[in-house]
Amino acid sequence: MKCSTPENRDPKDFEIDTCYNNWFLQELYLVNPLSIVSLGKYVTKYLLSKSLSIPIFPIEHFSYIYRNQSKYSEWEVKWKEIRQKIRDYANNARKKIE
Repeated sequence: MKCSTPENRDPKDFEIDTCYNNWFLQELYLVNPLSIVSLGKYVTKYLLSKSLSIPIFPIEHFSYIYRNQSKYSEWEVKWKEIRQKIRDYANNARKKIE
């Protein structure tokens, strides 16, 4: 999402709602993505609670990995898996259009 909190603190519910309603929905409409990669537990939890018809691929936020560098290898594998899933999904979507 486009929003962040001061000093990287956990966002409050109203802040997440504000960001979702003021930025995310507009960008979602304009971009019309085939999928979403959600970074971090708060945005992932929020997006999964919505009725979006777009696949959501969750992964840990960069700042979490920066603070927990022992998780980097596992995170890197997840990124590769997500990239492949997105490619597969996009290829299947294109085939349906053709």
